[in-house]
Amino acid sequence: MQVGTGKGRVGIPPEPFEPRIAGHVAAWCFSKSPDTRRGYTDSLRAFQRSIGARSILDATETDYIAFLDAIDARGLASSSFNRHVAALKSFLNFLMERGALASNPGRWILQQRKIRDELTIERILTVEEVQKLIDARPPAARGPDAKVVEFVRCRRAEGLGCRKISQALHKAGFPGWTGRPSEDKRVCQLYKVADTGPMADRIQTRNSLMLKVLFFAGLRASELCAMQWSHVTLNPKKQGKIHVFGKGSKNGQVSIPFGLYEELQKFRDHDRVERFVFTRERRDSRLSGKPLTTRHLRRLVIDRARWSGLLADDRNISPHWFRHACLNTMVQNGANPRLVQKHARHSSLSVTERYLHLHETDDAPRFLPGLGVAV
Repeated sequence: MQVGTGKGRVGIPPEPFEPRIAGHVAAWCFSKSPDTRRGYTDSLRAFQRSIGARSILDATETDYIAFLDAIDARGLASSSFNRHVAALKSFLNFLMERGALASNPGRWILQQRKIRDELTIERILTVEEVQKLIDARPPAARGPDAKVVEFVRCRRAEGLGCRKISQALHKAGFPGWTGRPSEDKRVCQLYKVADTGPMADRIQTRNSLMLKVLFFAGLRASELCAMQWSHVTLNPKKQGKIHVFGKGSKNGQVSIPFGLYEELQKFRDHDRVERFVFTRERRDSRLSGKPLTTRHLRRLVIDRARWSGLLADDRNISPHWFRHACLNTMVQNGANPRLVQKHARHSSLSVTERYLHLHETDDAPRFLPGLGVAV
């Protein structure tokens, strides 16, 4: 059975749905957010590939069992497994409502969900760790690497891309370089070390500021990337506000410290008319002013974690950890759970509870009055 994520390669459009369900898929996705639409259609395509040439309308209960067994065998995280289940369940219910199916073949199979296993205390960032990530910078190159970095810096100044620089390193006789496409990521890492000057300083300032906003505002990655200057305001009480347009039409306002508002305004380049707060810089005039993507943000967090020494073993850090850290820190500092729910813009307190984690030192007697009894 062929089971994949359905994401494909960059620049190659995903495979189309077969004609009998294409119209149903378009109608089903119409009211969903872009991220949900992308994730759900990826799951649907993975299931479509698993049943071969047959239509999803002809799939049987056995097909759904085989598909779930196959993705479970891949060792996916519970969140990924549950997304596949939620996508298929939602689409089948939609087909039932439209009368496209006489019965729901996955009704009982798709009731199963994996217990969330990724929200453990080991994956909660402390305030000290958040500060380390904000302050992290690329390590300075030493020894033979310094020559490679200087070579990359010169070729980058000439406007060469990753592939051309990799080939140039090979032709120049630097050991370990073959000029193959697999070395592109390695060259990109050297970019970060090779970058110096005002442009590099501004990029590092931008990156640190993004992590601060992630933590203090508790934003999702997509919300941060979509943040515009018109969304950042200051109320009469000298308190910064960010108008957030979140997933599933969950819009609202979040408060940020006045000091962070001032840092944002200081970072803003008033000589450039830009719509988005965090954009690509002017290395390439074609990309300048375009917002950063969630992929850029994830790469930034991983790089900072590696430079600060926090990325160890299989600790797969992501931007969403800052949201967990924000909400968990509020609770540890005594915030009312309702205030935490409001700051997170959750529809119910039960959703907020997923983000709240007991620390290993937490115990009920710590929060009860002594009344003459030693704690």
